[in-house]
Amino acid sequence: MAELKRVLGFWTIFSLSIGSIMGTGLFFGAAVGSSYSGNASIISWVILSFAALYISIYFAELVSMYPKAGGVYEFSKHAYGRFMSFLMGWIAWLVGNLTTALLVVAAIDYLIPDPSQLWLKVGISIFFIVLLNLVAYFGIEASAFVLIVFVFISIGILMSIILPGIFQLEFGNYSPFFALGYTSIFITIFFIAESFFGWESATYLSEETQEPEKVIPKALILGTIIVGVLGIAVNAVAFGIIPWKTLASSSAPLSLVSENLFGGLGMKIVNIGIFIALIGSAAGGIITMPRLILALARDKLFISQFSSIHEKFNTPYKAIIFQTIVSLIV
Repeated sequence: MAELKRVLGFWTIFSLSIGSIMGTGLFFGAAVGSSYSGNASIISWVILSFAALYISIYFAELVSMYPKAGGVYEFSKHAYGRFMSFLMGWIAWLVGNLTTALLVVAAIDYLIPDPSQLWLKVGISIFFIVLLNLVAYFGIEASAFVLIVFVFISIGILMSIILPGIFQLEFGNYSPFFALGYTSIFITIFFIAESFFGWESATYLSEETQEPEKVIPKALILGTIIVGVLGIAVNAVAFGIIPWKTLASSSAPLSLVSENLFGGLGMKIVNIGIFIALIGSAAGGIITMPRLILALARDKLFISQFSSIHEKFNTPYKAIIFQTIVSLIV
């Protein structure tokens, strides 16, 4: 009987951690934050980054104790029992699919901002959901390569804004810093918290990771630190280049920043890069979440056939097919 293979090393899990944690907030957060707290939303990112690091340490400890494919489902099973873990597992899977759909739609909106192109956007969304699930179907090695490529592009795009942006800051844009009051900082935290969801994705690959007790905790913590630093830096640069009131009214804030830095052509190139980065974040969920279905099926909390592993590709192929259908509906 086929089983999952332990073939993943640190760099794959590290890339997955960054890609999965890096939500839409890094690319839309400047607009969301400025609409609630103006320039002071930079402080929201600092507070949220420390909170996220704290949470990542919990995930690191749990995965070192229970390195199995179920991830959050496995943790809650040991903590709360069968019924609560059943609820936790299915809620995590449903939210994960909704997040995947959100990321794909956000990516398409950056690439094609015209709201009248609805069916073109739907068609492209369907294409990428099917493509990424096919990658997941045909083996974890191919999936690992895709994840690493996506993360390199994501970090490269953000750094292409941060590094030149530092030298073009208008410090007058930061004043007044607390234009919307101090308490607005906490409102912003609520709305940008999604920027740091995704720790669970790495835990789903525990049974396919070499030395998961050591590799995954280190990858989760370092990945959270990197996403936090990138989030603070890209927002600080955005507010220093574009006034917060202008950012608040934008549906694609980094497009405004990149246009200011590089002109129209540069903006288009950056938009393509942001599109790829968001698709990469969606890929992390698509590749990992079938392992949650696998864990539920093993414990007879879903159709037992969904625990089947492909003889050639060593992937939970029936769970991937099921996920593809649900993702397309979403």
